[in-house]
This record gives sequence, C-alpha cells and structure tokens, in this order.
Amino acid sequence: MFSTSRKRARGERAGTEPFGFRVNGDGRTLHPHAAQQIIEIIRECRAAGYSYRATAEELNRLQLPTRAGTPW
Repeated sequence: MFSTSRKRARGERAGTEPFGFRVNGDGRTLHPHAAQQIIEIIRECRAAGYSYRATAEELNRLQLPTRAGTPW
C-alpha cells in the first residue's frame, strides 16, 4: 500500500478530495471543478487585504456556497 503523500504526488485521491476538485470516473485521480472560481476569489480578497470575515461576506454577496451548500 502507498502512503498518502505518494498517492497525492501522483495526483491520486487520498481521503476527501480537496476543495475545488472532484474525483474522475476512475475513482482515483482528481480533476479541477467549477469551485476553482471560489478559490481564485478567496486569493484575490486575501491579497487585497480582506479579513477572513470580509472574504466570507464577499463570497456570500456573490452567492457562492461552501462545499456543503451553506453560506460562508
């Protein structure tokens, strides 16, 4: 059996998929998901000096939900 870090280095799934990615049909590898847009907005907000709370408010204003479908 391979370690988690080896699987991730090969782009294979190891546990829950990271935010912004989904598991391919093979059940092992990951592909980017539409949530990549959310990640980019978070990066832009933080680079602009927004607090975490202000970043969450911006995501809610844009009506972009968490992975669970709830507000930030």
